[in-house]
Amino acid sequence: EVAPFADATGRYLPLVCIMSCTAVLNSVLESFFNGKENVEICEDSETKKWTHHDATELAKNYPPGCYGITFLPYLTPGERTPDWPHATGAILGLTVSNLASATASTNASTDFTKPPINHMAGILYRAAMEGITYQLAEGLATMKRACRDEFKPS
Repeated sequence: EVAPFADATGRYLPLVCIMSCTAVLNSVLESFFNGKENVEICEDSETKKWTHHDATELAKNYPPGCYGITFLPYLTPGERTPDWPHATGAILGLTVSNLASATASTNASTDFTKPPINHMAGILYRAAMEGITYQLAEGLATMKRACRDEFKPS
């Protein structure tokens, strides 16, 4: 859905937004990568934590579609476009088969100077990125349909 926001001149700005898009990836990073069991204390008492770059590198090793695992990124809760004030986040599509595929031997490397991590964290990070991207793509498609030939993104 596209939200038509009016400016002071009476003109409209079509807007596609995702509530707390950044907070979704921050939440996945902190919950699945940087929890107590996944952080290493070095000899110099410095804590090594995973960064978004590290998580993205791990997520690259999993296929598009995440073995059928879908992440709905409504963690705020609620969403503005579409107007779903009571929407909540969810991880969908979990099966014995795709959990086994996601955690089986992969090309995913944990050699990031970070502590080892459960590979499920990498696939959930990718699924969260995909969930956000699909929502933005749906908004873009809606704008294209509504504007037809006059659609000119800037």
